Amino acid sequence: MVPSAAITVLFLTHVSRAFRPSPLTPRSPALSAPRSPTSRGLRRLKATALRAFDIRQSLNNFSGKGNFPDVPPENQTEPGLKVEPYMWKWPPAWPFRKDQFKRTDNTSDIEFFSTADIRPFFDEPARIALTNHYARCFPSGAISVLDIGAGSYSYLPGDRQYARVVGIGINQDELDANPALTESFVVDLNSEEGWIDHKRRIAIGERGLQRESFDVVLISNAMEFFTKPRRVLREAWRVLKPGGLCVVAFTGGNANKEAVNKKMEWWKQMNDAQHMYITGSFFRFSASDGWADLKGFDVTPQGEAESMMNMFSGSPDRFVYAVQATKRLPPHHTEDPYEAMMGQLWTARELEDAERQLVVARLTRDFNRADTESEQESFVDAVKGVPSIYRVLKEMNPVTFPPPLRAKLASLLAPQWKNTEAQQSALRQGLGLEPPSKDFWLKLGQLSDDVSAEDRLIWLADIVPQFTGEPTHDAYVKQMIDVVPLAIDLVKERCQEWSDADVQLVAVDLAITDYMTEPPRGRARFYPWLKNFSRGELDDILRKRRDYKMLTPEEDEMEREAEREATAA
Repeated sequence: MVPSAAITVLFLTHVSRAFRPSPLTPRSPALSAPRSPTSRGLRRLKATALRAFDIRQSLNNFSGKGNFPDVPPENQTEPGLKVEPYMWKWPPAWPFRKDQFKRTDNTSDIEFFSTADIRPFFDEPARIALTNHYARCFPSGAISVLDIGAGSYSYLPGDRQYARVVGIGINQDELDANPALTESFVVDLNSEEGWIDHKRRIAIGERGLQRESFDVVLISNAMEFFTKPRRVLREAWRVLKPGGLCVVAFTGGNANKEAVNKKMEWWKQMNDAQHMYITGSFFRFSASDGWADLKGFDVTPQGEAESMMNMFSGSPDRFVYAVQATKRLPPHHTEDPYEAMMGQLWTARELEDAERQLVVARLTRDFNRADTESEQESFVDAVKGVPSIYRVLKEMNPVTFPPPLRAKLASLLAPQWKNTEAQQSALRQGLGLEPPSKDFWLKLGQLSDDVSAEDRLIWLADIVPQFTGEPTHDAYVKQMIDVVPLAIDLVKERCQEWSDADVQLVAVDLAITDYMTEPPRGRARFYPWLKNFSRGELDDILRKRRDYKMLTPEEDEMEREAEREATAA
């Protein structure tokens, strides 16, 4: 029998040539992280980390003086268009540090804004300009609108029909004063507890914010106050209908001085062109390609105002900008399996874009190799488990366990992953994140001392899904370790010229694939069956095991490109 069809890399943390303990994991002979990347790889990682300290270095299309990019005259099809979809340039990963979302005043937002302010944020010309912009962009018919960060004004066009207008704000009196709203909720969107109605203490998703229930989501003069902007935009994406529109509008840099201590530090340090770029990045890093047709507008009523002047003169509440995008759904897997699987991970906060690409590239490869439609669908369904796998993998040291290795293990585990406590514990023990069981993981590490990290990860992917949490069943699974020494001795006797690594590799492979999941009668036949192997048959098993990792030129190039992006991130 041939080893099971899994692809990748394991981490048994025995002190060996193949492994060294991760600084972030217990120093024990369980499964752990491989060697550090090369010095060149470390330099790339450090350079990327340094870039994240100043987002302004990533503003490739926006002048440091506050100028917007120039849209060619032939492309000026919409009033105020400043940034077309092709003009955005993103860093490979989320470029912000946590401390960049700190504020001078970190008291409760509900307490800070407890006194209602019924005044509009915009002056009259700016209100008209924003309302006209909405009128140009809104879909026709009776639409449902969600206003996030709502106050006493929503600036909705008066000549449209509205099926419902839901406001989420910070002050009930302001919401009550808004004539456009049909429903309202008071929610501290910066709270750790999430989208909970402050008075009714219920999750507002239970009261009408169902998935794909709104045509338009508006966020007006609120983005600069959000400490978790990606969470807000992920929720906007969730509740929008396919093709629905999300518009983030904001005023000039000096507006709303009364609440300046509640604004993010980075917002106060940058100009309006940079505000537009960063707002666009929030779209990008909240749902990736789930946002389509991302654009930036300057809808300031006096037209082509010099944006750099917003910081120093004029009326800041007259300068009006909007960044907007529409919700895109992925294609069906029969049309494009790669994009279909990527679409399931667009809003997965556990993975960066490059990691999504790397995991999905591997699952797409398996999809294309599948023999039946049901097998193909199983790989598409497997993507749902990837985020919960990454919640464990992200605890590993990112230098000794870099993104390409995380992606390899995740793609192997996903088809059989159920995210049970038993599987989580087995994975954590195997990775050295929990003390390894002495009767299994510790022994496995010691018995496979010479096997490379890449060859061992395939074992981890095969073993972890077998654990169910039922004591009798799990004890039966662990009995596999008892036949490994016998298998090693037999293979070594047959193949005396083999290296210790090859002997251990084939012996453990056979114990996993042809003993671990067998019923008692099958297990009883394992050793006699193994004794009948000839040297030629064992050579063939080793060759097939080595050849299994070989890729076609197209697969190899796709994987290399994804690994380059993941490492850069």
